[in-house]
Amino acid sequence: MEELPKLPGNSFPDLRRVNFKVPHTFDWYNGYPVMRDVCTGIGSQPLDIDSIAYAYDPESVSFDPSMIYGRTKSFIPPVFKPHFVLYDKKCLFFKGVYTQIVEKELRIRKVQLVYFLEDDTLTVSEPETLNAGYIQGKLVKRGRYPRDASGQLLHWKDLNVGLDLLLNGMNIHLYECDKFTREYLKSQGLEVNPNETCPPDPYTEKRRSMVQPKTHITSDVDAMKKMLMFEGKVLRFTALYDDLGREWEAKTKYNINYFLQDDTVEIIEIRGRNSGSEGRPKILKRTRVPQYFQAVKDTLPAYMEMTEDDVPVYLGPPDFVIGKTVNIFNRRYLIIDCDNFTRKYYETYYKILQPDPIKVEKKEEKLLSQPLPTYTGIGSPEDSIQSWYNIIPKAPKKDEVRLLVNMNKKLRYTAVLDWVHPEDEGREFIIGYRLSDGFIQIDELKKENSGHKGGGFLKPMLVQKPGTDRNNPEYLTPNDFVLGEVVPIFGHRFKITGVDLAVYRYMVANPEKFSEEAIADVRRHLVREGLLTEDIKDVAEYRRREEIAQPNIQDEGDTIEGFSALDVPIEKHPSEKAVCHVKQAGEAVVPLL
Repeated sequence: MEELPKLPGNSFPDLRRVNFKVPHTFDWYNGYPVMRDVCTGIGSQPLDIDSIAYAYDPESVSFDPSMIYGRTKSFIPPVFKPHFVLYDKKCLFFKGVYTQIVEKELRIRKVQLVYFLEDDTLTVSEPETLNAGYIQGKLVKRGRYPRDASGQLLHWKDLNVGLDLLLNGMNIHLYECDKFTREYLKSQGLEVNPNETCPPDPYTEKRRSMVQPKTHITSDVDAMKKMLMFEGKVLRFTALYDDLGREWEAKTKYNINYFLQDDTVEIIEIRGRNSGSEGRPKILKRTRVPQYFQAVKDTLPAYMEMTEDDVPVYLGPPDFVIGKTVNIFNRRYLIIDCDNFTRKYYETYYKILQPDPIKVEKKEEKLLSQPLPTYTGIGSPEDSIQSWYNIIPKAPKKDEVRLLVNMNKKLRYTAVLDWVHPEDEGREFIIGYRLSDGFIQIDELKKENSGHKGGGFLKPMLVQKPGTDRNNPEYLTPNDFVLGEVVPIFGHRFKITGVDLAVYRYMVANPEKFSEEAIADVRRHLVREGLLTEDIKDVAEYRRREEIAQPNIQDEGDTIEGFSALDVPIEKHPSEKAVCHVKQAGEAVVPLL
C-alpha cells in the first residue's frame, strides 16, 4: 500500500501500528523543566513536512527577495513605561496672586503653584519678599485637593492662565506660566491663555520708595580733594542740652563730632553711671544738618531728598564756637568745650581763638545708705545675704586656696562638759576642726552604763562665737581652743583636756596665731603623753653633737626649739645614724600638715 500514490481515496491507515505515543515538547531534565524540539510525530512517525511534498525547488533557495524589493522593516514596539516613570520630575509651574487684609491695609501676595505630573499633586509656596511684615514660605503642602463642592479632585486640565482656584480658603488667580507648561498643555489639546501682568502690592511699593538711595547736594568744592585732605579728622565738641521736660531737670551732656571729610555731624550722649537713660547713646547719626531747619518746606515728604531750594545752607565749622548755641533739628545745644585738635584747627584755618571751657556745676547726688537687713535665722548668714545683693541668689564664694592647701587636714581635741547636772559628769567628747572650711564636728565617746548613747553630738558646721553680731558673725577658730579653757558651743560648755599631735604641729608652724604660753602648755601635755619622744631624741642628738663640737657653748638655761635644756637629757649615742631635724631657732621644726 505504500507504493500507492497519495491521492484522495488512496490513503489507508496502517493496521499494524501499535505505537501511538505523543512526543513531549516540555520535559524534565535533572529536575528542571526544559523545552525540546519535536522531530517526529505520534508513535515516532515522520512528520508531514519531512515528505517530498514539502520539498523546495533548489533554485528558490538562491532567490533573495531583498535584491528586488529591499529589506523588510520590522516594527519595534516602544518600551512600556509606567505613568510615574514617564512623568518623573516633570512639573507644571504657574504664578498667581491673592489679596489679603493685613493691619487694615490691602496686601497683594505673590505665590507659586507647582503641579506634579507624576502623581497629580500640587503645592503652593510664597517666595521671600523683603520687609513683607508676615511669615512666608509654603502655604499649601503637597497633595490632592478638591476642585469644587462636587468633591472631584483638581487635575492639570483644570489649570490655565487667567483662572481662579480656591485652595485652603485662598482665592488664587493664575496670571503666568512657564514655557514647558505652555507647550505641554498645547500638546494635550488645551488652549493656553496669554500671560497677564502681575498687579503691584501698594505696601511693597511704599516700602521700596522709602529705602531708595538718596542723592546728595554737591558744591563747587572738589569733594575728592577734601575727602583725601581731611580723612579721619574730626572736630570734637562738648555740648549741653537743657532737658526741662524731665522730672529732675537734668542737664545732659553730649559729644558733637563734626567730620571735616564730608561736613557731617554726629551727636552722642554722655551717660554717667546709673544715669537711668535707656536705648542707644547715639542721638544723631552722621548727616548734614541744615542751618535753618524751619526753612524746610512742610509739604516735603519724609522719604524725598532735599534740594537746593529746600536747604540753602548747612552748618559749618564757624557755627561751632564755645559759648554759642547751635540749633540742630529744633534742639538747642550750648557748646561748652572742645579738644586741642579743634582749637588748633580754628586758629590755623579760621583765625578764631576758642574761649575757655564753660564750667557747669552739677548737683551732688546723695546716695542713700541702705543698711543690711537683719539675719532671719534661715541658713547661714553668708547664704541669706545673697538674696539682698541679687534677685536670683548666688552661692557664696569659697576660699579655694584654703580648700586646696588644707584639704583633708583636721585638728582634734578632747574635752569634757563643764557640768552642772550630775548626770553630765564624766561625759567625754572629741572636737574636730577642719582647716579647709572652719567646720566643727563634735562626737561623744560611748561609755557603758553611762545613760548616754554616744556618737554624733554636733554635725559639721560653722560655730558662732557667743555675743557676736548675727549679721556679721565671728566663728570659732583654733586660737579659741586653748588647753584647759572652757569653750561655749550652743549653750554647752566644753573644757579642753587634750590635743593630738597635729594641733602641736599646726601651732609650731603658725606661731603668730597662738601665744607662747599656749604652745608651751600643749608641748608639756604631749611630752607627758609620750607623743614627742622622737622630737626629744632629735633635740638630744643635736645637743650631743654641739657639745662635742663646742663643749661649753650651751648653758643650763638655754632652749632648743622650745625644749628646756634641763628637761632634755644628753644621751651619748654610739652610732651616728640619727638624723637631726632641728633647725635654727625661729624656724619651724615641722612643716604645716
